Amino acid sequence: TYFRRMFLTNMLERGSQEVVLNDISASTGVLLVNYLYSGNIDITQLNAQDLLAASKMLLLGALKKKVEEFLLSNTDSVNCISIINLARLYDLKILLANARNYLHEHVKEVIETEEMHLLQERERERETSFISLEQVLHIQSDK
Repeated sequence: TYFRRMFLTNMLERGSQEVVLNDISASTGVLLVNYLYSGNIDITQLNAQDLLAASKMLLLGALKKKVEEFLLSNTDSVNCISIINLARLYDLKILLANARNYLHEHVKEVIETEEMHLLQERERERETSFISLEQVLHIQSDK
C-alpha cells in the first residue's frame, strides 16, 4: 500500500525513475526488495529491529508478523529486555507478553546481564515487583 499510494497519487515519486527510502539501510533495502518479490526473508538478531522499523514505515503487516514470530522463538536472557522495549515500540502484544513471561521465569539470569539497565526505572519496578525479598537475597548471595 505504501508504494501503491506513492505511484498512484500525485507524489513526486510518480514521475521519477527511482525512489529514495530514507531511514532504511542499503542492506535492509536489499532484503525488502527480495522479500517483496519472493515473499521470503532471512531474519536475524542483527536485522530484526531494522525490519520492524521498515515494516512499520512501508505498512508491511505480513513482514511485521514474520519478525514477531522470529523474535518469539529467539527470546533469551540476553535479549528479553530489548525485546520488551521493541514489542512496546511496535505494539506487538503477543511478543510483549511472551518476553515479560520470559523475564519473570528467568529473572535471576536476566539480572546478571548487561540488558538490565535498558529497563526504565518505573518499568524495572513493575517488571520485577513480583520478586520477593527472599529471592533478591538469594540472588545476591549467589554472586
